[in-house]
Amino acid sequence: MPRRLFLLVLLALSFVRLGAQAPDASFADLADSAAVVVTGRVAGVAVGADAGAIYTYATVTVGEVLKGRVADGTLVVKQLGGTLPTLGLYIADQASFAPQEDVLLFLNVRPRDGTLYTVGLSRGKWRLLPDLATGGVSAVQGSARVPLDQAARRAVGASRAQSDAFVATPPEFDLARPNFTFIPGSEGGPARWHEADDGARIAIDFQDGTDLARFDTGFGRWNAVGTRLQLQRGQSGPAPTTGCFDFADSHTVRFYWNDPCGDIPDGDLQTFGIGGGYFTPGFQKTINGVVFNQFLQGLAVLNQNFTNRSINACLEDAVTHVLGHAIGLGHSGDSGALMYATLRSGCASGSSGLASDDIDGVRAIYPPVASGGSPPNAPTAITNSVTLDTVTLSWTPASTGGPAQSYILDAGTAPGVTNITSIVLNSPNTSTVVGAVPPGLYYVRVRARNALGTSGPSPDTAVTVGPCEAPGQPANVLFSTADDLVTISWTPPASGVTQGYWLYAGYAPGQSNALVTQLGPTPIFAGSAPFGTYYVRLAAWNSCAVGPTSPDLQVNVLPCTAAPLPPTGLSYTRTGNIVTLTWNNPASGSLPSRFEIHAGSAPGASNLIVFSTTNNATSIQTLAPPGTYYVRVKGVNNCGPSVDSNEIAVVVP
Repeated sequence: MPRRLFLLVLLALSFVRLGAQAPDASFADLADSAAVVVTGRVAGVAVGADAGAIYTYATVTVGEVLKGRVADGTLVVKQLGGTLPTLGLYIADQASFAPQEDVLLFLNVRPRDGTLYTVGLSRGKWRLLPDLATGGVSAVQGSARVPLDQAARRAVGASRAQSDAFVATPPEFDLARPNFTFIPGSEGGPARWHEADDGARIAIDFQDGTDLARFDTGFGRWNAVGTRLQLQRGQSGPAPTTGCFDFADSHTVRFYWNDPCGDIPDGDLQTFGIGGGYFTPGFQKTINGVVFNQFLQGLAVLNQNFTNRSINACLEDAVTHVLGHAIGLGHSGDSGALMYATLRSGCASGSSGLASDDIDGVRAIYPPVASGGSPPNAPTAITNSVTLDTVTLSWTPASTGGPAQSYILDAGTAPGVTNITSIVLNSPNTSTVVGAVPPGLYYVRVRARNALGTSGPSPDTAVTVGPCEAPGQPANVLFSTADDLVTISWTPPASGVTQGYWLYAGYAPGQSNALVTQLGPTPIFAGSAPFGTYYVRLAAWNSCAVGPTSPDLQVNVLPCTAAPLPPTGLSYTRTGNIVTLTWNNPASGSLPSRFEIHAGSAPGASNLIVFSTTNNATSIQTLAPPGTYYVRVKGVNNCGPSVDSNEIAVVVP
């Protein structure tokens, strides 16, 4: 199977890309490594910086505690990786979260700060979906489906006990305005060491105490493939206790032998390491039709206590794997490859080295760089667009001359002058994005180049960047409630560019002690709150600054007075055996705060499933084996359920 490379998100940022690794694990194996196992609903997802690294924070409203102790009804899962406005960290195979997901989580305690993270990376997070085959709920992960029944609960309950104490809310969340934003649903990008094309060797700095025989074998395997990428020993140094993931633009790989910064606890036997590196989309090359970012600094970390670590062959495979991420490889779909998502089961009997898929993968990233038969001619035109302090430039390549492999962007204070900057764009792409540009008037042109030469400049384009100002104040802030569900809406500011909002809520005017959260650009928010009175304010933000807050809005969350009317317009779509049901809220009366799904084997029957949702989302996914199901929906609030919606027949061939 060909190597699977991560998709690219083009952003005017620097990014980090890390891979990670964990062996296969059953529910019992995962539970053995977990200090806490819970079901719940994801209430929100945000990103922040802590201890020099970037983390994604998923706030989970706990439903059922299957293992461990949870002091209150909410916990925060802190996952290494995420995207900030100017820097990102991507972890391969890391568990990702989306608001309003129902989840089953196997969590352990991070030694450094006592926070929670998913055991075995993505293997510690399962989606929970109603299952028409069982009438209950099943945990789903990829193609795996496990009914969350008494047998599954017993397997968790019989697991090895852990009494690690954890921090329910990370201390960095106590900031009044935490430096985080919502993470995009898709993220990351292929990256490589462009220096290898010029014959430069990539140094690997390593921790004192590293087993050099295993270390040399790990990077020597990649060297032996015979590509233009060649790795070598760098400098040794003492094991750090902080700063393992700090960005230093070192153009080397940092290799840590035994997780000195304590990001993986000793009790987690499922995670044997992480690897990858910082990269930037500002210097790109297209190799075999794939656009690669440029690695600026590599990272590779081994867990000091993973299964089979004491076996040299398995340890060599682990070293090879994490370094494979640090040179740009993702996970292979070939179970015999060293870059497969788990350690090869046969490593204990001796390693067989790289598989053909591993070799094909590194050759796809580091082939000889082709060139055209003649130098390129100058691009014929260049245009620009400006948003706040971000400039997007596009140009038209010449229709004659050799093909361009890369471009040089020149900028100055007058036409034809290059007295501000000259940027090399190591990619044949005919556009680029430049962020954080100071206000001013710039004259920009572009030159094309390949291995045989560089063209003259294109015509100039005049770029005007105005003052970068904060957006204005949100207006017309309104709210509605349905039991404990609160919906807040507002009008965007009349001035400035808005890229998102901060929402502040407190128990008294001007306070923010109930909730502080960052929102996207959509002017609406919905969430649950205990009955009571709150004071809510909003502020718009963009890449320049945060604008003024709106006046306090008093929000009264009160119990319902009547049951809702029935939902309308129930319909479905199907992909394989996953059925998506959608419907509409009633047009009048009390709004539902949740819904109840009824399905039967005959019209009007509810003998297959009666499933209650936990919010007022008007769609849900279910698992359904082949058959015909008769489905209805009721709206529910604390005053009772509605009558049935329209009934539909769901057919799964």
